[in-house]
Amino acid sequence: MFHSHRFDFVKVTAFVLIAAFVSIAQAELSDGLIAYWPFDVDGSDASGNGHDASLMGDAVIDVGLVNNGLDLPTNMPGGGGALNGWAEAANDSVFDLDGDFTLQAWVYYDSEQGGVNESVLIEHFSDAGGPGWTLTSFPQNGKDALFYGQGAVGIKSNNPAPDPNVAMDMWTHYVVTRSGSDYQIFADGQLAGNGTGGTSAVQSDQPLLFGMRNNGDGRKFPLNGTLDEVAIWGRTLDVIEIESLYNLGQGMSLSGTVTQPTEVAWSKDASGDFNLRNNWSPGRVPDIALGDPNNQITNITFGDVITTPQTVYTNSDVSVTQVTFLNANKYAIAGTGSVNFVTNSVAPKIDVFVGDHEFQTDVSVGSDMSVTVGAGTSLTFDNSLNLNGNTLTKSGPGTLNINNNVVSGAGGTIDCQGGNCAGSGTIGGNLSNNSLVSPGNSPGILSVDGNFTQSAGGTLEIELVSNGGVAGTDHDRLAVTLAASLDGTLDLQLDGGYSPTIGDSFAGIVTAGTVSGSFATTNNVVIDGRQGVAVTYTETAVNAQIGLRGNTDIASGDIDVDTSDLTTSIINFTSAGGTGKTWADGDMDGDGDVDTSDLTTSIINFTSALSSGSAAVPEPTSFVLLSLGMVLLLGRSRARR
Repeated sequence: MFHSHRFDFVKVTAFVLIAAFVSIAQAELSDGLIAYWPFDVDGSDASGNGHDASLMGDAVIDVGLVNNGLDLPTNMPGGGGALNGWAEAANDSVFDLDGDFTLQAWVYYDSEQGGVNESVLIEHFSDAGGPGWTLTSFPQNGKDALFYGQGAVGIKSNNPAPDPNVAMDMWTHYVVTRSGSDYQIFADGQLAGNGTGGTSAVQSDQPLLFGMRNNGDGRKFPLNGTLDEVAIWGRTLDVIEIESLYNLGQGMSLSGTVTQPTEVAWSKDASGDFNLRNNWSPGRVPDIALGDPNNQITNITFGDVITTPQTVYTNSDVSVTQVTFLNANKYAIAGTGSVNFVTNSVAPKIDVFVGDHEFQTDVSVGSDMSVTVGAGTSLTFDNSLNLNGNTLTKSGPGTLNINNNVVSGAGGTIDCQGGNCAGSGTIGGNLSNNSLVSPGNSPGILSVDGNFTQSAGGTLEIELVSNGGVAGTDHDRLAVTLAASLDGTLDLQLDGGYSPTIGDSFAGIVTAGTVSGSFATTNNVVIDGRQGVAVTYTETAVNAQIGLRGNTDIASGDIDVDTSDLTTSIINFTSAGGTGKTWADGDMDGDGDVDTSDLTTSIINFTSALSSGSAAVPEPTSFVLLSLGMVLLLGRSRARR
């Protein structure tokens, strides 16, 4: 019987019972075939294993989905009705399915199916109750189907809204698989049912039947329609193989090779579960099962499918390799599970090209990884970031925020090589800065539960907001548990609403177990001609205070510029180009040297010591003249050299 309308079929997917994953990166669909009946010419077994099927009664070969199929044209509705067409293959123990297996059948239900409540697709079953197994369907309930047998297992799909029109006059793909005692059913490529059952063979003495029940059951359960591409494997196909066989409703022959995907993308304009394959394109959950070489997914893309901010959640631990963010709308990765970055043929990494995105779930770094954050974008870790002794290298001009409140793991290093590394959380390891580190979130405290090292190319940005003196409220702090090794630039940012006053103190803008080195340059030291930000160093801290420019001994509590301060500045006078000098040496503009400008500033702000012992201190006027003379003399001496 020729069904011309079949070329306008609705694309529906397969019923799948899956048992085990194939342990190969590229799976030949013919691997593990027990039998394959394409019904293109007759009932021959195209696997070459000799399990040919005979066409019985009025069964004919007619137009199918892939070339031709087995047409059972005259079956009448109702149990026990006239039955004029079926097919059968001789009984063989391989049909007992002793071990993992996969079944496949494409079926086309004719519209005149009528009141048939159950139709057998393929079975190796005895009498009305077994032993053996049967795959039957319920066309009046849409895509409902049942796999029964193998130790009294009954796995039924869960069609939520039976619709007599769903399965009629269209092709539907059914696949059944087993792995050990675990059974699953997928309807149209989607998981529709699962269960557990026997693992050993349940023998039947009946032939393998297509489109009818055995003679021991008078109900017959006839199929009024067409079967195509019926196959049995002695292994479990994975979901990618099954989707390839479904082929968007068009089917395919079993001679092809299935190439496993290496990339998947979030496919829903909505929040959803990371662990549902329907949320991904292609439909595979990108959770890398370590030790399963069949899973070669290396990149997950959160792309432009969403039109508003969405949350992707996982309440179980998942392992991934590379993640790419490509949307101006925020993706938040959340849930009670964790995201573990591991190597899977390539090193783990995160790329942020567009937008501001965040991990609200725990994140674990399983091997050295890179994070690239593009211009005008950001990536935030809001929960535990476990480095596990590995190095996370941050590059790109964008911002990496560490806002976690949980520290775990065995240390490691965040290596800031580009852009900004910021936040008010804790780095559970070391922090190396060759770019920009900005503690706090206007303001705040960034903690380093390890060592901090800043190179000559690095900048530490500290915000000074108010004069309350409380770290995290009035100013930023970098809090280092072990050693802080300093170089590069300290960039002081005075808040626009802050009015500095001499004596305002910002103790511990950097704290550490030990502090070595100093910042080669300090930006924004100068407030005006008289006031500046004095940055001083102790063995365990870097402090800042609003002071009178020229007051080199401000750290001792002194508040003026006296002869002692001028003497210190003169001793450290180096002219322009010197390095390694601090406020305590007389560097009043933060450029790392004590030059003519610094000395001039100190002299202008000279006030003499607040002491009654005036004989021990030269008169201000004469000392100023002496100092100016020395400045000119030293300046000329530098010039002659």
